Amino acid sequence: MADDDAAPAWLSDTPAPAPTPTPTPTPTPPAPTSNDNAASTLAPRPAPATTSSTSALTEEEEDTKLKAVIMSMRLLNLGVSATMMVHAVVALIQFPPIGQFVLAFYAISASCLICCLETQLKFVRTPIAINFGFLFDPSLRFLFYVIMASLEWSFGNLFGKIVAAVILGAALYNTFVMFKYPKYRKKRDELAKEEDERIQQKIRSRVATEAGKNVRAAVWDPDAN
Repeated sequence: MADDDAAPAWLSDTPAPAPTPTPTPTPTPPAPTSNDNAASTLAPRPAPATTSSTSALTEEEEDTKLKAVIMSMRLLNLGVSATMMVHAVVALIQFPPIGQFVLAFYAISASCLICCLETQLKFVRTPIAINFGFLFDPSLRFLFYVIMASLEWSFGNLFGKIVAAVILGAALYNTFVMFKYPKYRKKRDELAKEEDERIQQKIRSRVATEAGKNVRAAVWDPDAN
């Protein structure tokens, strides 16, 4: 009965407990980033512009290497020419039979042709290029050197066999260079023109010096002549 006589809760003086507020989650701050990462994110770093300089340096190095190869090739061919000439002259002074005399004549002719080819003088270079163009083809030059080697081998003596081996080595080296460096002939012509220009410059300088000496002699000592 006591429970039935109790007053309702809304008539009671004691206030009802307030509901507990639910805490709101605190947002997590973003992780700090360094200045370098921020700068790299905002503006990408430009790639180093070294491609052109590297390629130019490579071309310069290749040009220098090709000059050295051409010089070594010229020296080798001149050595072959001199060796063939010496062997032919030695064979001729021994009064050989008619067969070796003909071989010596061909050896002298071939050595003169190689020598004129490698001296690169202007008045010789043009006729050789016109009449002996096969020397500028790798395969035909190799065949020409092989023929010269067989000619030297035909002498039958030790000197001829040594010269034949040297010619075969030169043939392999010449063919290797001409196949590996397609710019061989162009660069060779450029070097020949530079040599012609240096020769002409020396001649002009020498002529000017002699003319100056003659003028001074005529002015200061007219009775000398």
